[in-house]
Amino acid sequence: RCTECNGQLRIADDSDVLDKLSFAMLSTFDDFWKCEVCDHIHWKGSHYLQLATLLETL
Repeated sequence: RCTECNGQLRIADDSDVLDKLSFAMLSTFDDFWKCEVCDHIHWKGSHYLQLATLLETL
């Protein structure tokens, strides 16, 4: 679910992300998801890794 609006996420196509993310971001990450409601782009970055680490401790 989208962290901005709780909308459903779908796998983003190249056309969804090319004009919205920097070259550095595009070259660092391979997988992106786009919210079907607000068009926010998501990826497994530092926020994801911090939450995954937290969940492992529970």
